[in-house]
Amino acid sequence: EAINVLEKSDFSDLKLKNQYQKICFYRGVQLYNDGMYQQAIKYFNKGISVNNTSQLLYESYYWKAEAEFKLNNFNQALISYNKLDKKSPLYLQSLYAQGYCYFKLNDYGSSVDMFKYASDNTTDLNLLHDIYTRIGDNYFLLKKYDLSAQFFEKALNIGGFQEDYCAYKKSTSYVLIEDYDKAIESFQDLINRFSSSNYLD
Repeated sequence: EAINVLEKSDFSDLKLKNQYQKICFYRGVQLYNDGMYQQAIKYFNKGISVNNTSQLLYESYYWKAEAEFKLNNFNQALISYNKLDKKSPLYLQSLYAQGYCYFKLNDYGSSVDMFKYASDNTTDLNLLHDIYTRIGDNYFLLKKYDLSAQFFEKALNIGGFQEDYCAYKKSTSYVLIEDYDKAIESFQDLINRFSSSNYLD
């Protein structure tokens, strides 16, 4: 109701702009948290549309991008992420998601770049494990198997929920570069450490 009332004004007053942007933003976040991503985007767009340059404008772009990501609209998500100030905490927070966007769009080179940038800006070991795994996947798809083996190894050294997958992909990478000694050693490690893994079938 407050949004409808404010929309009837011409937004010439800065206080009105601020109020409208704030109400739209918080409504958008509420809808996002409820999993109603399309509706959330509508409210983030409303807040963005008043052209009020503020922290809330950038937060609106960030959460709009997150909602687009949830809807698998990866190009749209990247457009919104790139509206953020490149030195801001919000932009740094978005690097991981941007890496995934490029990965899903089959732009593996850009995905590697964003995931590497993300790895330089986090100390979260669970996140690093996943980042190194995805970099390994990207290099594997680019047929740079020596590099994929290196990053699967890095992910293994950290440890995490994808360890058996990393061990399997590392072993396969060595086979594809015909480094059979390392491949045998790596497959033996997979058998010893992950005896119940599906990747042994």
